Amino acid sequence: MEVLKFRDQASPYNPHRLDFDGITFLSARGESLDPAAAPAPFAGAPTLDNLGVNIHFTRDDVALDALKGSGIAWLRMDLYWSGIEKAKGVYDFSADDALVASAVARGLKVHFILGYANPLYESGPPRSAAAIAGVHAGNPAAHVSTGGVSEFDWPFVGKILAAGGSADADAIGVHPYRGDVPEALIDQILLLKTVVRDAYGKSGAPTPPLWDT
Repeated sequence: MEVLKFRDQASPYNPHRLDFDGITFLSARGESLDPAAAPAPFAGAPTLDNLGVNIHFTRDDVALDALKGSGIAWLRMDLYWSGIEKAKGVYDFSADDALVASAVARGLKVHFILGYANPLYESGPPRSAAAIAGVHAGNPAAHVSTGGVSEFDWPFVGKILAAGGSADADAIGVHPYRGDVPEALIDQILLLKTVVRDAYGKSGAPTPPLWDT
């Protein structure tokens, strides 16, 4: 358990938020934990199909058992292009395949964030539409969202949609990181839904859902 005490002042960047610069005191109480101990099952926990957790590992049976016991359904994991294709045209998914197998064995699903740069290609990552088409070609059953926009950049999303960047996407991705008060989140999501609906309404195509990726 940690106890934080803040100065009686708001963040200079946001008058409604305290940040770590305002911390003046931190106390911590240690607990005796056995990392090798099996986690206690969360009896009767329903599977929360719309909730997941971000991870940064491909092998950790104890952690995966604990996540399964919590009742969540999804794991979110970065899939670094530079770590998969270290030589042009040669791909190594072995570590990620092992993670998928371990997750599936526990009834968990995996949401990969495919992206970031690769020094082998000076032109940068594939454009959104091309990347989506490539994933669907490799696995027609895969569900693919557009690249998640950090926070809410409505003009940028509008331009991407107008340029066909979401062609064949199963969803529109967004990372709703908070640079604002949390109470503003609902209004921001509704506005983003309006931007997407208006863009798709012009073409008559079905409007895809928003995914908090």
